[in-house]
Amino acid sequence: MSAPPLDIPDEALRELRTATGNRYTVVKRLGSGGMAHVYLARHAVLGRPLVIKVLHRTLSQEPEMRERFRREAEAASRLVHPYICAIADMGTSGDLEYLAMPYYAGGSLADLLARRKTVSATTAASVASQVATALDYAHRHGVVHRDIKPDNILFDEDGNVALTDFGIATARFHGRLTASGRAMGTPHYMSPEQAMGRLVDGRSDLY
Repeated sequence: MSAPPLDIPDEALRELRTATGNRYTVVKRLGSGGMAHVYLARHAVLGRPLVIKVLHRTLSQEPEMRERFRREAEAASRLVHPYICAIADMGTSGDLEYLAMPYYAGGSLADLLARRKTVSATTAASVASQVATALDYAHRHGVVHRDIKPDNILFDEDGNVALTDFGIATARFHGRLTASGRAMGTPHYMSPEQAMGRLVDGRSDLY
C-alpha cells in the first residue's frame, strides 16, 4: 500500500517537521481541539502510523498549560492498559510542545455518532464496559480523567476502545494546578461537583 501524500507545509507544519527532525515523517493535520492540533505522522524507521498532538501556540505561552500538557504524558505513560491510549514520545522545541501516540484507524465515538446518530445496544454496552474497565484501572492507579466524552474514546480497526486525552486529569502523584473554584472539563459531560469547581474523584468520571 502506498504512503499517503504529504501536505504542502504551512508555517505550523513546517515547524513541527523541523522540531521532530528525522524521527517522524509528519504527513498532514487531522484536526484541532480546544488545547491542541493533531497531526498524522509515520515513524521514520518503523513506518508505523502515529498521531502527534501539538499544544496551541497561544496556550504554550502559559506556564500552567505547558505543565498540564506535560502532565498528560506523565499520567498516561503510567497507565499501561489495553483500553488506554499510550504515549509513545514527547518533545519540546522552543515554545512548541508535542506528544506522540498511536494512530487509531477506527476514529472516535464522536465520529461514529455523527455518522449513525445512534448506536446499537450491543455497541453501547461494549463501549461502556471497556471504558469502565479502563477507568477502574486508572482510578486504582490514582488518576481521575475528568473529561470523559465521545471525542476521547477511540477505536482500533477491530472496534476495541482506547481512552485518550488525559490533559486535565488529576493524579495523586501531582500537586494541584487548578485554582479552587475553577471548573475544567467539557460542560455537557461534567458532573455537578466538577462544574462547581470542587475536588473530584473517580465517581465524576463515571457520571
